[in-house]
Amino acid sequence: MPSKETTERLAPWFTLGVAIIAGLLAWLEYREHIDARRTDKTLEYVERYQKDPIFKASNELRIIMLHETETKNSGFRKITKKIKSSMTPGERTAIRKEIFSYMVNLVEKKKMQKYVMIMLDFYTTLSICASKNICSPNLVSSYFGKDLIGFINGYCPYLKKLESTWKRAFGKEITVFLKSRGHTKFFCGY
Repeated sequence: MPSKETTERLAPWFTLGVAIIAGLLAWLEYREHIDARRTDKTLEYVERYQKDPIFKASNELRIIMLHETETKNSGFRKITKKIKSSMTPGERTAIRKEIFSYMVNLVEKKKMQKYVMIMLDFYTTLSICASKNICSPNLVSSYFGKDLIGFINGYCPYLKKLESTWKRAFGKEITVFLKSRGHTKFFCGY
């Protein structure tokens, strides 16, 4: 049995050890709570994505783009057939300009502006949510990553047109989030 003197010396250290362990357990529980809230917030976006008007906008854009990329005689396919691996920088720039022009005209001709703006708003708020750690960046990247990249690369010509008209950045928050997740190559060079 330890002496009274030894017990008196060890008691404060023991109390300190218990306090540290209790603090760590409280911190871990707090972290789990924060992670659960981020997951819940991300799942709210997943739910919104599956309902109108976002679901309709996403579907309409997907159908039009699928038609453009799958139909043999579409203007988009005609342009992309010109792409070769051995192109000069000038030829690449010319094709890029042609694609830009085509995409802007396609959005306007097919009356896709409303759908592009709905998705831009959704993806922008989602990206801000993830960038600010209100939503789970990992879940957002896993669930929406390919859609975010597809949207920003597919519609950046139209977004660039809006930027020149409105004198403000469109899609910046999306690309900032994507860059934070390691994506660095964007069609419009954001």
